Amino acid sequence: MNYLIKRCSHSDIKNKMVAIYILNVTDMIFTLMLCGTGYFMEVNPLVATFSSNSLVSLLTKAVIPALLFIYLYFRMKPATSAQLKKANALIVAMLFLYAVINMSHIVWLSVYAINPALLAAG
Repeated sequence: MNYLIKRCSHSDIKNKMVAIYILNVTDMIFTLMLCGTGYFMEVNPLVATFSSNSLVSLLTKAVIPALLFIYLYFRMKPATSAQLKKANALIVAMLFLYAVINMSHIVWLSVYAINPALLAAG
């Protein structure tokens, strides 16, 4: 874990951005699955505006972040070591946040898969 946090070379940051991107897309897939049960709703007000259309949701959550990460990747090439350290700290925080969100989705999907009646009673 310490290795993940401290490594802040350009290629290390690129790998972390790829991981965040994957977690972002799986977050949307899990969210759509959970919202499809009728027991959950999208709590992000920005995403909730287009979450009723699964295709638009997936495209938005896949295309916009991909373009942003590509831009950031090339923008960070001339960054100094100090700038990369700051960027790395923010990227690790985002990576942790998306990991927690995805784990939460997996837990709720597991609960629903095991016994949907538990959600109806709660």
